[in-house]
Amino acid sequence: MVRATALRVRRLEQALPSTAFCPPLDMRGPAVGRDPAIGSMGETPFRNGISMRVAKGSFRLPGPASVWYLAERPIVDGAAISPLMRAAITADFCNGTSSVLDFKEWTFINGDLTSTAI
Repeated sequence: MVRATALRVRRLEQALPSTAFCPPLDMRGPAVGRDPAIGSMGETPFRNGISMRVAKGSFRLPGPASVWYLAERPIVDGAAISPLMRAAITADFCNGTSSVLDFKEWTFINGDLTSTAI
């Protein structure tokens, strides 16, 4: 059996705005974070299965931010979330968090994300 996946991304040379470069952040724990203002995202299976706590900045607004994510339901019905699943979820959830570019004009794909279990 062979399985292959290909991703084709259109390349567009474009200068990034000066706001795209900022220093690293210190982050507070989830217990002192606040609920994100994400009502405009609507209800989705993804959103219904996780909780988010904003530690710094804002979600879906340009600028530095820190957000804690927690998966609250199994990925596979009837199977507990394993440490490997949590690692994969963690690698994927941060996509677009702490954006320094406007979500209305830029997208944030994980085209270069690869997870391997050994």
